[in-house]
Amino acid sequence: MVVVILGMLLALALALVVVALVAIPAAREGDTLLTVEGQERVADTVTAAREKVSSSR
Repeated sequence: MVVVILGMLLALALALVVVALVAIPAAREGDTLLTVEGQERVADTVTAAREKVSSSR
């Protein structure tokens, strides 16, 4: 069981390293992580969630 947990932690660490190697240089160059369409969808989702929370109060 310990081997499985250690393997999962190793996979997680490797994934974080890969993301950091890709995302950090891209952010320094001014690239955003989402496309314009993706940013709009996130903004719409956040707005809808805020409206739901405010209407439930």
